[in-house]
Amino acid sequence: MENQEVSCGDDELPLNHIGDEEDFRSCCGDEEVWLKESDDTAKVPDEEENKDELDDEFSVKMFFKGVSLSERGDSGSGYSGIGVVFERSGGSELIQVQKKLDFYAEESVANYLALIDGLTVALQNNLSSVVALSPFCDLDQALSLAQVAVGICNLDVNKPAENCSICCEDRLSEMMLTLKCTHKFCSHCMKTYVEGKVNSSEVPIRCPQLQCKHYLSSTECKTFLPVTSFNSFEEANLRCTNNGKVYCPYPNCSFLLDPRECLSSASASSSSSSMSESSCCVKCPLCERFVCVDCGVPWHDSMSCEEFQILPVDERYPDDITLHRLARYKRWKRCQQCRIMIELAQGCNHMTC
Repeated sequence: MENQEVSCGDDELPLNHIGDEEDFRSCCGDEEVWLKESDDTAKVPDEEENKDELDDEFSVKMFFKGVSLSERGDSGSGYSGIGVVFERSGGSELIQVQKKLDFYAEESVANYLALIDGLTVALQNNLSSVVALSPFCDLDQALSLAQVAVGICNLDVNKPAENCSICCEDRLSEMMLTLKCTHKFCSHCMKTYVEGKVNSSEVPIRCPQLQCKHYLSSTECKTFLPVTSFNSFEEANLRCTNNGKVYCPYPNCSFLLDPRECLSSASASSSSSSMSESSCCVKCPLCERFVCVDCGVPWHDSMSCEEFQILPVDERYPDDITLHRLARYKRWKRCQQCRIMIELAQGCNHMTC
């Protein structure tokens, strides 16, 4: 009897619970619909608010991008640059920031540096409302600025390569620079070449091509030099054009001398040395050492200015000049790969380093 009551109770309880459960589900369904409608209603103001924020006439959109390219076979060195573009609502361009970094960094780090530089420029220009957009927005212009600053683009093995006559390496066409004299060199070699010239006070700087008379302009150097190096280049050019005066190239002197005064005093003296008779060789009145005013370096005896300009920056010391003079007499050649002097003892002219 107890089993029947229990069985009856078991039959009745599910019936009651089924009705309650259907009512509960109906309520839950209504609540879910209500919550969904509430969410959709709540999202509309947020989207409109974001749209209003982007279209606000007082707000500025900031597109920023970093670019990095590592050297082949060496993931720890390469080139990095950043590009930032500020735009008003409506697409009117406001400010551009283009910079080649002094060091190599991973692209994610370069992106952060681009953001930092962009926000710094925004503060300097009193931009109170800035919307930063990266890296999932339309960054073609910012990316282009960064690539131009570095002189690179992403590596593509299918792209044609060009040979740089300085390092004798094959480089992508995007890494090659074409000067106004139409000579081409890779951006890395040009950076090293110009920085070496500036450090040795050899300005103005000629094209690295042999016997080329073209002088590098600020516009050309700005495309591949980092900001600090470009500022040094500008300062060196400014000093060079300071009434034709040049600084004594010796590190412990650096006296600002006037070549005309030095030449007139040299001609008035009774010295008969070949250095005094040269039109570009003057004697510093302070340290009394001879200087080539055309090259802006210590006097290079037994070598013309054109021959001296051909020498690499790290081979212009007196001992190196003597070695070059001996090599010219012995008809030695320099290996293009390791830069060591070699001599043809026998056989053909072909040489493998």
